[in-house]
Amino acid sequence: MTALRRILVAAAASAAAAALISACGGNVIVDPEGSGGSGGAPTTTTTGPTTSTVTPTTSTSTSTGPSGCDSGNPSVENCGDSTSGCIQCALEGACIDEFTMCANSQQCIEYVTCIDPCPDTSCTDSCAMSFPSGAQIYNDLVSCAICQECFIDCDGANAGCF
Repeated sequence: MTALRRILVAAAASAAAAALISACGGNVIVDPEGSGGSGGAPTTTTTGPTTSTVTPTTSTSTSTGPSGCDSGNPSVENCGDSTSGCIQCALEGACIDEFTMCANSQQCIEYVTCIDPCPDTSCTDSCAMSFPSGAQIYNDLVSCAICQECFIDCDGANAGCF
């Protein structure tokens, strides 16, 4: 999984990655009053000569193909990196919490820096022993991006994902 880890190395270890976290930059407004909504009950609204009744429903969907960021076409281009493709989509979307945790963890940054030049598993194992919490945080990020969000595009089956 060395090549796939290197895809995320730049994202987790660089200052530019921190900018990615705030790239959307939107504002979130919280209504402290909590007004609105009716707990799932039907609501009736009358405006002018028209009356509308809205009844809540529940919908369930299942998918057997790619979802979210994954295009379903495995390739290096579709897999991408921290600035393109499925990886970028995952880091900005479903994996933002894992990405933020790694970017804000000195242990994770040091672990990523340690594994970057590693030629084999004994080297990465040594890095994991030196930075155990960083290794766990980073592995959670890789698992989210490669094994969950980009399984097909980044060939998760051959990257050690189960």
